[in-house]
Amino acid sequence: MPSGDKEHMIYATSRMSSALSEIRGNEYKVQQPVGLYLASETSDDYAYSRCFVDKNEEKVYAFCIEFGNEFVPLMAEMKNIIKELCSVMTELCLVAMDKQ
Repeated sequence: MPSGDKEHMIYATSRMSSALSEIRGNEYKVQQPVGLYLASETSDDYAYSRCFVDKNEEKVYAFCIEFGNEFVPLMAEMKNIIKELCSVMTELCLVAMDKQ
């Protein structure tokens, strides 16, 4: 990954993580999906790398967002998670606007 892209991803994910923590104070560990579980050639890898194979393709910064501590959280917890994810996605949109 070119250093400029890496810096942008760190910047974006830091802002997204900060936005999440402002909702309930939860800390989100920012890491690549490969650090979560065994995976390779995922959709976020494909979305990002296709511009290197085909120069006509635009670069896409892709993210894998995991949430909750259970596979199917209870509805009360899911409502809180939705608030956190809304803040994360809003911050992602603001970062995307900055990039233009």
